[in-house]
Amino acid sequence: MAEIKSTIELVMERTKHLIASSEEREQQKVMEITEKIPGYVQKYIDGKVSEKEFLEFFKSAFQKIPQGHSQEIRKKLITSLMERLSLELPIKLLHLIRDVLGSKDKVFGYLVEMEELLSSYLKKVSALKKEITEGILNRLSDRPITGDAIEIIPEETPSFKNFRKSYASKLENMKQQILSEV
Repeated sequence: MAEIKSTIELVMERTKHLIASSEEREQQKVMEITEKIPGYVQKYIDGKVSEKEFLEFFKSAFQKIPQGHSQEIRKKLITSLMERLSLELPIKLLHLIRDVLGSKDKVFGYLVEMEELLSSYLKKVSALKKEITEGILNRLSDRPITGDAIEIIPEETPSFKNFRKSYASKLENMKQQILSEV
């Protein structure tokens, strides 16, 4: 009488030649971790992950990664950040990524410069909005235009657009410098 085999036994028998080498298992582990990085960066930006969880994820990622593959995680982290980087990005994210990479990393100085640029932008943008709003209100007070229906949107003025464009250009140049170092 023929021997009846379970599904598992049949699968094992047919796939015994497909056993992954240790190198392939390492590569698979690296891929699993690096694929999670963009999502984690976005979750932090969206406020779905705390600073503590963010740092713990990367610390454990660097610990779990096989020897010699930490540059792949580093590169994925930096490129994920650069893809999402804008003038409205929380500055704290740059600080966290600096913490993850460490002060000896060659892009550390660029990240410090980016923080300074974004900080400068945020300080100047609020002052510029206030200045634009006051200027428009002063011009309107000279005319018989009044009422609650007046809504001033400083972001739509040419001076604000030029200001933002100038900072966006500086930020883009910094992003390109960092990506060239990765």
